[in-house]
Amino acid sequence: MEIDKKLGDMQGYSKSLGNLGSVYMDQGKWDEAISHFKESMEIKKKLGDIQGYSASLTNLGVVYKNQGKWDEAISHFKESMEIDKKLGDMQGYSKSLGNLGSVYMDQGKWDEAISHFKESMEIKKKLGDVHGYSKSLMNLGLVYMYQGKWDEATSNFKESMEIKKKLGDMQGYSASLTNLGIIYANQEKWDDAISHFKESMEIFKKLGDMQGYSASLTNLGVVYKNQENGLKQ
Repeated sequence: MEIDKKLGDMQGYSKSLGNLGSVYMDQGKWDEAISHFKESMEIKKKLGDIQGYSASLTNLGVVYKNQGKWDEAISHFKESMEIDKKLGDMQGYSKSLGNLGSVYMDQGKWDEAISHFKESMEIKKKLGDVHGYSKSLMNLGLVYMYQGKWDEATSNFKESMEIKKKLGDMQGYSASLTNLGIIYANQEKWDDAISHFKESMEIFKKLGDMQGYSASLTNLGVVYKNQENGLKQ
């Protein structure tokens, strides 16, 4: 990074700042992430790199979202979205729509979340972005699940799961299995819940994702406990 700065390669310096910001964001070091993303963003603005500037806005929005700073997250995502729309970057525009949908979902603003996820999903479908389309299906499923709309949630999770299986995305496939297991558990469909959590658990284990494995194991334990309590009543 310092070499780029000394050589006057401000584009490279800005990119390095953004990469460092991403590392800090992954570590949950919000202040450092914000500082690096902001500096990167200002350089991109001066260089006339509008697309890069928009990407920095998105990164900042993600940090603010993770901090629960909804207003800041929304304003950054909206500005990024407008820039991408003017540039004709529909992939970026769709991404911002999805990010906004996630903020609204976290706030419990279901209608706004659904409308943004649906619009994002339609754009991704037109662009042939199968992975992104599957992600939007998953997000929609989560909104429906939080609302207790089991049929709609199940439909979205199943479609997302099939796409992920075809893409070989076993991490995403397993996550869909887990979500379906949660729905079945809420409906007291114990056998279906158990089979989905068990399959999810085995996949996470093979992938070496011990956090996912632990979560599935915990879910299984809760189902067995609730099932036993139901039988005793």
